[in-house]
Amino acid sequence: MDKAEGYFDSHLHLDLLPNWMSARNRWQGHQYKLDYFKSLEKPLILNVAIYPFWKSGFDKLEQHISSFLKFIENQSQVRLLKSKTDLNCLDGVNIVLHLESGRILSNPQKEIEILHNLGVRGIIPVHFLNNDFGFSCDDPRNKSLKNKQFGLTEKGRELVKVCNKFQMWLDISHAETKTAEGIIQHADKVMASHVGLKGIVDSPRNISLLLAQKIAAKNGIIGLMPWTRLNGNSSENYLKAFQIAIDKNLENNLTIGTDFGAPLKTPYDIKSIKNIEQLLDSPNFPTSKILWENGLNWLNFALPR
Repeated sequence: MDKAEGYFDSHLHLDLLPNWMSARNRWQGHQYKLDYFKSLEKPLILNVAIYPFWKSGFDKLEQHISSFLKFIENQSQVRLLKSKTDLNCLDGVNIVLHLESGRILSNPQKEIEILHNLGVRGIIPVHFLNNDFGFSCDDPRNKSLKNKQFGLTEKGRELVKVCNKFQMWLDISHAETKTAEGIIQHADKVMASHVGLKGIVDSPRNISLLLAQKIAAKNGIIGLMPWTRLNGNSSENYLKAFQIAIDKNLENNLTIGTDFGAPLKTPYDIKSIKNIEQLLDSPNFPTSKILWENGLNWLNFALPR
């Protein structure tokens, strides 16, 4: 058995502060509270998504992040990771911050620097709706658009340039294919923090193996998500997604991206990281790579010095 030394989750929402996701998701019973992660008795790295409040400005986002950081500072065995040197000691719960949705940004040249100084290290440019930077795979308005209209916009390319300057990574989760390809092409550091694979379920959130290989070619990482919308109701389909990617030589670029803490449904037997470890724990399967080593190696590449 290939036991994991620790756990890396490339995308989740910690239930620290009141928000619409934690309120809507409690009935699912997912384990995403800080006390749960402290109880696992293994080092953890959690790439925590900061989600902008609806109809709020950038100042509100700053306040949200500052409140989050103050909470972390008052917790024992919880650390914020901001640079490669922070990876030298990983006991307890270690948190990396990324922004989910760039829609709140109106002046990226200024705002990305502020986010970087706060400790944010990555950004998902588009979320459920198209915005100034690109197109979402989920936006219902896309059905009326011609394919040639999709892709990373001029403002999107400028956003990528600013992120490159501050050594922040770009996350193609939620982006439609041409927008994702544009991000991958122009970004120095890329990832897909919580996606599925095409061939399992016909969902716009599932990326093709070709796109996954383009991410891997830039030393990126791909977090596969256990959502039933992406894999159906069977946990075996989630395992199958990993196996398909491994068969395409993506073994060193895979991890889990649970999205726990968001309003999603997963099969009854994979509602926690520990459940996922049990699912993946089988002979001749790279369990430790997927749950820990790949994420750690990627952060060694992606975090600034």
